[in-house]
Amino acid sequence: MADAGGGADCRRARVALFPLPFQGHISPMLQLAGALRARGLAVTVLHTAFNAPDPARHPGLAFVAVPDAIPEAAAANGIAKILALNAAMEASGRVRGALASLMAAAEGEPRLACLVLDSTLTAAQKAAAGLGLPTLVLHTGSAACFRLFRSYDMLHHKGYLPSTESNLHMPIKELPPLQVRDLFDPSKLPNKEIGQKILNLATETTTNSSGAILNTFEALEPHELG
Repeated sequence: MADAGGGADCRRARVALFPLPFQGHISPMLQLAGALRARGLAVTVLHTAFNAPDPARHPGLAFVAVPDAIPEAAAANGIAKILALNAAMEASGRVRGALASLMAAAEGEPRLACLVLDSTLTAAQKAAAGLGLPTLVLHTGSAACFRLFRSYDMLHHKGYLPSTESNLHMPIKELPPLQVRDLFDPSKLPNKEIGQKILNLATETTTNSSGAILNTFEALEPHELG
């Protein structure tokens, strides 16, 4: 986002944003949308029918609905819903279609510069990549959380995970001040494969994007951002 400052070039650019449709993910994305618009960018928010934001509460932002088709069985389970949402989006091609329409803006309209997506929306990242559209990933948690999610290979390699009764209070010297008991351990879930898939989603989108945006600020997490 190096060219997101003010001026004529900036005003010819549009940014699309796609939040995960849970409130703890929608709110930070809409706050980011407002910050980008304040810097002179045109902003379009893509959203699902589930938990759709109210455009009337966000004047100045454009909204585009991307129909979702999530199986009823997945509706009550948050993790299963994320996986089902990605599968439905990828199968339908509707995210790609919405992005393609924005990229085909009429002459004189702001050009689509990139897509900012939630870290769990791999289907959106793949759709953008197929169109040659750069992506950035918004991690709605803290910088400490981001560092932790990027450390799971190390945590397994050094034996912190899977956790046991005997090591719950063991300090993780690589991630102070955390102890093993503070970690999300997919192996303790009823379906550990699903838990691991969620970790994999965030890793995949971040690795395949041009950069990451963290929901934090330096005064709050100077050590993690240092």
